[in-house]
This record gives sequence, structure tokens and C-alpha cells, in this order.
Amino acid sequence: MKKHSVLVADYNRRVIWLDGYINPKTASQFKKILDKLNKINRSLIFFYIRGPGGDSYSAFSMMGEIENSTSPVVTIAHGYVGSACFTLTQAGTSRLALKGTKFSFHPA
Repeated sequence: MKKHSVLVADYNRRVIWLDGYINPKTASQFKKILDKLNKINRSLIFFYIRGPGGDSYSAFSMMGEIENSTSPVVTIAHGYVGSACFTLTQAGTSRLALKGTKFSFHPA
């Protein structure tokens, strides 16, 4: 079974949407989107996250991009957020979860 994800951005509303697995391709695309948003201006970015997880190294890379962003990033969890996606919710200037969000993280 192929694990896929959707990563899209609305540059006018300054929203990034991640739905699915995190992998090196997702992390690379995320960096490009975040860089473009930071070049446009330095106002608030809303990053919506939903997914079962994925590659932890890619998630840590994305966290670093969020922490080093010149624009403040608000991470918003919704739906089901597990493992590496849950890890991503720990980055940003503010962290939110929509009502009904389910979190899971496996023990180390």
C-alpha cells in the first residue's frame, strides 16, 4: 500500500494544509512553501495538520523550518493526528487543536 499525502498552500490567506504521511518529499515541499510565504511578508502563517505520521527525520526537518521561520507559524491539529504528525504540532509560536481531534503517539 502506497502512503501518500497532500500538501497545499493558499498564499493569499497564508495557510498551509498537510493531510497524510510525512516523508522526505513532503518536507522538501513544505520548505519551499514556507520560504515563499516568508518572502511575501512576515505575517502569521496557519499550518493545519492531519495524518497518521510518517518519517520522523522529515518531521524534525519540518519542525526546524517552522522554528526558524521569520513569520510566526500557528500549528493547528484536526481530525486524527498521530506519531510524526503529532510531533509537528509541537512546533510553532502557538499550538491549537480543533474540537474532536484525536492524538496518538507510540511509546519509544
